[in-house]
Amino acid sequence: MDTYHDTGCSKAPSCLKCPFDPCPKETERRGRKPKEEKVEKRNRQIFLLAAGGTPTLKLAQQYHLSRRQVNKVIHDLKARHN
Repeated sequence: MDTYHDTGCSKAPSCLKCPFDPCPKETERRGRKPKEEKVEKRNRQIFLLAAGGTPTLKLAQQYHLSRRQVNKVIHDLKARHN
């Protein structure tokens, strides 16, 4: 029988007690970006399109969000850039 050595990764000392989902190691191996990065990229796209004059309703439909969520994204990014 092989012995499993739980070495963890740079984000967590133990794989078996890791608080992250999905696993950072698996995410890196598959070449995928973590969810937070995807959301941040989407939010930047929404912000730029809104700044260019795209209506909130159209953005909400395009990104499958509510108009309130789109307005929050725009508000948050404006606040961050000021």
